[in-house]
Amino acid sequence: DASEQVEGEYNAQISIVGTQLQGEPSESLPVSLSVEAAPILFLSKDGLEYDSTFVNDTTSTQMVTLRNDGLANMNVTDVSIDSENFTVTPNPDSAFTIEPGDARIFEVAFTPTTTGELEGSLSFEGDEVSGEVSLTGTGIPAPELAVDPASFEKQAYLGQTQEETVEVTNTGGNPLEYDLSILPSQPPAEELFLEEDFTGDQFPPEGWFRAGANGGENWTTPGNSACSIWIPDNSACFYWSPSTDGTQRLVTKQFDTGGLSKLNVSFTHLVDHYSGDYELRLETTGDGGETWTTVKSWAPGDLPETDEMIELDNEDVGSDEFHIAWTFDGNSFNINTWGVLDVSVFAEGNWLAVEPESGTLDPDEETTLDLTVDTNVPGLEEGTFESGVNFATNDPTAQSFDLPFILNVIEEVAVTPFPTQEEVFPNQDFAVDFNVESLDDLEVFSYEMEMGFNADRMQVQEVVTDGTLSEDLTL
Repeated sequence: DASEQVEGEYNAQISIVGTQLQGEPSESLPVSLSVEAAPILFLSKDGLEYDSTFVNDTTSTQMVTLRNDGLANMNVTDVSIDSENFTVTPNPDSAFTIEPGDARIFEVAFTPTTTGELEGSLSFEGDEVSGEVSLTGTGIPAPELAVDPASFEKQAYLGQTQEETVEVTNTGGNPLEYDLSILPSQPPAEELFLEEDFTGDQFPPEGWFRAGANGGENWTTPGNSACSIWIPDNSACFYWSPSTDGTQRLVTKQFDTGGLSKLNVSFTHLVDHYSGDYELRLETTGDGGETWTTVKSWAPGDLPETDEMIELDNEDVGSDEFHIAWTFDGNSFNINTWGVLDVSVFAEGNWLAVEPESGTLDPDEETTLDLTVDTNVPGLEEGTFESGVNFATNDPTAQSFDLPFILNVIEEVAVTPFPTQEEVFPNQDFAVDFNVESLDDLEVFSYEMEMGFNADRMQVQEVVTDGTLSEDLTL
């Protein structure tokens, strides 16, 4: 019976033994069997159907399993699709072999290039085998995002607020959905409150303090303890000795965060665990330490050197008695050390804002977005800053589209009157034209005029001003 045998040559022998004869004579007879088998191609799907899909959009993939149900190796020489609207992965560029009982999985996606009913075939060709899967899908008109202008480059004084508008239009054939977000400023507009690398001779650093059980004295440095076994020298560390049960905090100096709604704290930390239970927390206070708010906590266990960037947006932010604390809560005997390195506390200034932040536009519908530039935000100074608005849309060709915004922040503008030099004769009136037609996006807040002359030879009898810039002029 060769029904379960793969292709090949098989050898055996038949032994005949006379058990009831004297001496139990035996005889062996060699037997051979040649099995000629064939591969059998099996496909898990006869056809794949895809939902209506925007032109140039790509669907999620559907799977097709190619299996060899025969008893001989199946050599596949070609895998192809006869339509540009469908793709197969993997798409082997050379022949491959599937042994009896083995299989390969192929993933097929639909990307319509035009509207209407679209068809194709996924074909498998090989030695003595072939198979085909029919493919069908429908392409429908896609929404299309259009914005005007395509970018901004503006000027502003420190302290100035500007309003800009963007026209957004759906030039496609189906509703356009969009969500907006502001791109991070480059360079960042940051007001730095604290930067501490724990390399100084004083611990806690100036303005910092320890609090809690044992006066928080388990907070120390590698130079004053055996923390250096586990952590680098330039760090603050919570050390297990002396064994103390309770809450111990390492607290930053006080910040005035009035007018802010959020801060950022970044630091690096690591933990070498011993045994038992405790809790590690990052906390904030807005009342000088009377009450504390947990921002993040870590369970007992080893922690490799890890960088943290944490946004602080609780009710403590905005206080003029703001502190941050690294807090150990439990029996210090249960930990070897908790090291904290490279602490930075800063406020990010988002000088660009957009309203509304989301919406839907029907075909050929347009709307206006309002952009606000505010140079009063923390950390903004004279220089060039780049940001923009990101559009997350259902337009297949603009699923993530950036509208760039370049802002040149300046402190003052110097305007030179004409003429800059002239001979003035006795009793002659001398006129200086001072015209400001445009300073790009800048408003005229105030200005000064200087006139240089030799006081030994000339005296100014009267200055007469005329024009819009002379309003409220003081001499």
